[in-house]
Amino acid sequence: MFEAHAPLEDDDRDWHSGLVQRARAGLVGHAEEVMSLDEERMYRIADQSRGFPVSVISWRPDTRATVRSARRVVNIVEQNRLADRGSD
Repeated sequence: MFEAHAPLEDDDRDWHSGLVQRARAGLVGHAEEVMSLDEERMYRIADQSRGFPVSVISWRPDTRATVRSARRVVNIVEQNRLADRGSD
């Protein structure tokens, strides 16, 4: 799985440089033929910076299929409720 977020404003590092090499280094204990990375998909995901994990293994479903089948979660922070808890 690969999860890409937009870099912070003051982060001027080149995240694309060495992206695939860093991912391959994380495949410790897996045979290369079993865990073949889809390099093109990795760069697309990095460019989109959607912020949720998707597979970059070549034989796994593509990103669109993962997004279509994902469960939608709505996170709502209720300021008043959190403030009320502090007074207990």
